[in-house]
Amino acid sequence: MIKQAHLRAVLISMIGCSVGVAAAKPDTPSQIAIDEAHATAILAGDQISLHFPLTASAETSGTVTLWLLSPQGEAGPEVVHQISSGTRFVEAALPRPKDKHGNLIEGIEWYRVGYRVEASATHGILALGAIITNLYDLSVAKPSGYLTPGKTLTVRAFASNPVTRRPVRGVRITANLELELPVKDEHQTLTWTGTVDGTGEVSFEFPIPDIVGISATLHLKGQLRGVAGALAERTLDSEIEASSRAYINLEKDKELYQPGQTVHMRGVVRDGRGRAAAKVPITLTINDADGKKVQAEALTTNRFGIVAYNWKTSDQTPTGNYDVIAV
Repeated sequence: MIKQAHLRAVLISMIGCSVGVAAAKPDTPSQIAIDEAHATAILAGDQISLHFPLTASAETSGTVTLWLLSPQGEAGPEVVHQISSGTRFVEAALPRPKDKHGNLIEGIEWYRVGYRVEASATHGILALGAIITNLYDLSVAKPSGYLTPGKTLTVRAFASNPVTRRPVRGVRITANLELELPVKDEHQTLTWTGTVDGTGEVSFEFPIPDIVGISATLHLKGQLRGVAGALAERTLDSEIEASSRAYINLEKDKELYQPGQTVHMRGVVRDGRGRAAAKVPITLTINDADGKKVQAEALTTNRFGIVAYNWKTSDQTPTGNYDVIAV
């Protein structure tokens, strides 16, 4: 009985000691830290507006110091932002860098933003081009085929972040296709406007006049309206190749041949309008695997734009890949 009573007393003493230690644990405020994954910036005139969320509401007051870093690592002037208790984000503006003539420096996307939180001694550096929401480049996919008279030309334009290459939604693009007509130096402009979707792409369709010898230049202008009316504009010019010459689609009767067999070839020649080209002279050349000419023949298309040729190989014709060129 004495041993049981002594053991119970020890257990009670240990439990009481444990509870006492837990109650004495101090309550320290959490550190102020920037949520880098959700940090954003906006180009607004000669300023860069920063919006840096905190990982949690600030439980104490403090300051955040911000500055720009050039691609060469040169630090710009510092801006100090006050943080009050309960603050959930930091909003500040940094001046855009200028050259010695007072002009805004190009290539702002390659700058970085440095920050330092004095209260918690946390710091970091963010790629500016990756967090600016109204920064984008324009690009255009070359149309498949040529600028063909009487046909519709489809052009695909893209807007993407120049650093991350992620698509930028909401860019309004105005496309002007400037046509130079071979008639008394006349010009004609076709205009199409569209807004980039979530894929960063928008397509334009231009009806091309049925006139041979047209040349064209595509002018793109993009506009993206940001927060507080900030406007980002970009332009891009691209030459569109015109189809003013005849072209040929050449086919053969099968893929593989044995020495001694005849290669049957047939082609259709079309003009710049895509119509059959009659009475057009064609030179057909056959080269061996070493690029040596083994056969050349002068041909003329019939009234349907068709040309045909049969190449009779010999039993001694070397095996290998042969190129057939028609010009």
